[in-house]
Amino acid sequence: MIAILIIIYALQASANVYADAADGYAVPEIAAQRAVLMDAETGIVAFGYNEHARMYPAGLTAIITALVVLDFFEPSDVLIAGNEINQTPQGAARTHHTVGEEVTVAELIRATFFLSGADSANILAINVARSYYGESDVTWVRAERRFATLMNTKARELGAFNSSFVNAQGAHNINHVTTAYDMALIVRGAMQNPFLRQVSGETTWMRGHTRHTRNELIRSASEFFYPYATGMRTGVTAAAGDTLAATARQGDRELIAIIGNSPDPGRWHDATALFEYGFNFFDTFTFAYAGDYVYQIGMYNPRRQDPYIMYLSITEGVRYFMSTDMLGNLKRDIVFVEGLIYLGENGVNLLRAPITEGQVVATITYSVGDRIIYHGSLIAAHSVRERTIISDIDYHFDIFVGIFFTRSAVPYWIIFALVSVIAVYVITKVIRRKRQSKHGYLNKYR
Repeated sequence: MIAILIIIYALQASANVYADAADGYAVPEIAAQRAVLMDAETGIVAFGYNEHARMYPAGLTAIITALVVLDFFEPSDVLIAGNEINQTPQGAARTHHTVGEEVTVAELIRATFFLSGADSANILAINVARSYYGESDVTWVRAERRFATLMNTKARELGAFNSSFVNAQGAHNINHVTTAYDMALIVRGAMQNPFLRQVSGETTWMRGHTRHTRNELIRSASEFFYPYATGMRTGVTAAAGDTLAATARQGDRELIAIIGNSPDPGRWHDATALFEYGFNFFDTFTFAYAGDYVYQIGMYNPRRQDPYIMYLSITEGVRYFMSTDMLGNLKRDIVFVEGLIYLGENGVNLLRAPITEGQVVATITYSVGDRIIYHGSLIAAHSVRERTIISDIDYHFDIFVGIFFTRSAVPYWIIFALVSVIAVYVITKVIRRKRQSKHGYLNKYR
């Protein structure tokens, strides 16, 4: 396909969305074996270290467990504890529910966040399975398998394709794995739920006595308190090490940090370092809003009644999270649909008429170095018809009608009068000649 590529502007090339491409900015030094820093709005990664390597989620499992549960129940719904509370792994933390106890979904989710309550997770899991099957008598084995399937389905929906969950509690299992990147996507999904935002940011919970969050970043009395931290979840097992899913907000920017296996106090230092790096050196930039006119081009052979300039609008908004110094590497390319461009005088490109409003006439690509950050369509903001003889007649007639009784119509009246006089003269001459010819013929044979 022959396409006309118009380079709008191109400054320096070769940039990368990862932090090690941010010229002049020191990459955070972390102790974690795996880590990622993600922009919550766009899902763009600002920093990654082994972010696609498998890791055990441990207590971070509570986040996706809660997401699945909230697809089936409201926080205010009341569930009844059954024998599933005794199906907890050996050594697992418990909330110590009793059979027959009535407890809300909200309190059960809080128990999994504050206490890592395996029995609380089991109550949630079996009731989700009962709701899924529409049956009250579901065995624990069947319920756990179904809930694990729902967890993995939810993970795929959120883009977490390298995760595999087999239980609701986060108990260690060689097949119960995720990645730092996947976990960030799951947290990003959880941040869309107002209830989970609230619970993950709570610092205390009352059950028998006051329970305190294990997330040191949001505890104001902690030496690791981070003023912009907003919540999420911690985790720890012998195999997983100390893990952390943390969120932070500064102004209208929200970041997600996932720390995998960073021995305390390393995970707190790592998360803080990543947040500081993100807030200080990165921002979300808006390059266009949906419907904006982002380009204009002259028309070739348009009707005289129509505009000679075509405005092109973008169909979607373009926002991107990037380091401030990477703005200098931004490039915008426009490629017109084949056959729509006419090469005018002085090599100027013109858009061929006719064009219909809303017609896709070009594609637009924003890129930073080798990374494409947006690719979409540009559409015509209005219609332009093709110029013809008939359209020219219509054009002049419309003008004449519009100014019929105004001073501006004098030139048209003069032209009309002259044309009329000439027409009358010609017609008169023709009639006279015919009469003369007729009389001459009659006189000849009289």
